[in-house]
Amino acid sequence: MRTRITTWSSAAFAAAAAICAVARPAYPAASPSARKEVVLYSFCQTSGCPDGQSPYAPMVQDARGNFYGTTTVGGNANNSGTIYELERAKKNWVFHTLYSFCSRTNCKDGRYPAGLIVDTSGNLYGTAAGGGNGNEGVVFELRKNGKLSVLYKFCARSGCVDGAAPQAGLAYQGQQNAQLYDGISPLYGTAEDGGAYNQGVVYTITSGGPESALYNFGANSDDGNGPVDPVIVDTTGNLYGTTSAGGSENAGTIYSISPTGTETMSFSLCSQGEDCGFYPGTGALLMTPDGTLIGTIPNGGAYDGGVIYSFTAGTYQTLANFCNGSTCPTGAAARGALIEDPFGNLYGVAPLGGKNGTNAGTVFEFTGSRLRTLYSFCALTNCTDGKTPYSKLIMDSHGHLFGTTAGGGTFNGGTIFELL
Repeated sequence: MRTRITTWSSAAFAAAAAICAVARPAYPAASPSARKEVVLYSFCQTSGCPDGQSPYAPMVQDARGNFYGTTTVGGNANNSGTIYELERAKKNWVFHTLYSFCSRTNCKDGRYPAGLIVDTSGNLYGTAAGGGNGNEGVVFELRKNGKLSVLYKFCARSGCVDGAAPQAGLAYQGQQNAQLYDGISPLYGTAEDGGAYNQGVVYTITSGGPESALYNFGANSDDGNGPVDPVIVDTTGNLYGTTSAGGSENAGTIYSISPTGTETMSFSLCSQGEDCGFYPGTGALLMTPDGTLIGTIPNGGAYDGGVIYSFTAGTYQTLANFCNGSTCPTGAAARGALIEDPFGNLYGVAPLGGKNGTNAGTVFEFTGSRLRTLYSFCALTNCTDGKTPYSKLIMDSHGHLFGTTAGGGTFNGGTIFELL
């Protein structure tokens, strides 16, 4: 099975870092923490973690304010992950495990799920990186009645030309404007492996139709390979994303694809000098109203701790640099898609660093001129407040932030948290 969470060897890091190697200036101090954290749920509350463990993927929210997400492992069946709901009640939050993967023979229903989307009727759609046909992953729908349907099993065609190992969740037109999925429009995703050149694909599928590879990576020497992040879709149906490797510097690319499957742009990363970022693979891009793409890269930058960057009209710009070390006050190796508030401030997470010296990660804010640490994890004994956040945050109308940590919590299985 080729399913994997993308990692890089020390030799690969060294090779890409050499592209960016310059003398490093002293790293600026971060602003102090400014938010109070409340743990809404701690995973793995009983032996075997039937409620799930390690929520790496971002949560989504329905029209009633309930949260939905997945855990990578845990569950009642073969430690293959779960779908959960955190229901908003009048005075508290109520947790429900909605589905445990690998409940069917040979894991035909999938295993190791990624992120979810929710439609206007409350049905959930997502992908799992394993299970299905040849253990190469599936696209699924979980209906309100609790029944899970497999919409597609990857590697169903000879040579896996349809793709294999989808590490990322699904996307649709209108998602960038916080619209719920209508249940019938095309869905888009990426598969890290397979395709015509065995370097990954961007695919499309509908809830009632077959999957098709919209674009095959490896068609030329600079278009990138190994797409592990979700795509985003603009108002005219163009898709944007990143690849974790490939390009002219073999450090990853930013790409765009037309609705008909033509690659209209491929920009090779780590060709910008001392502040370049390399090897993306951390979450979907954010598109601002003027069409600017903003993202994070966990590697490279002026301090070798990753960057926040923007890309517009073919021009890449590093907006902020993270440091590299266990005591980096703003965090290190920033991951996950960013969100933007009405004032243009950006919010995200870094799984490492933090002012507590525990290397447990942070929630940060970027105001356009500085990074500000809103919370450093593992501030409580035994990290009961959580550690190692990986995924995109959600902001409510009061400015409160909601997210997950992959570790820590009362039972060390990860948490769902709120920053007030």
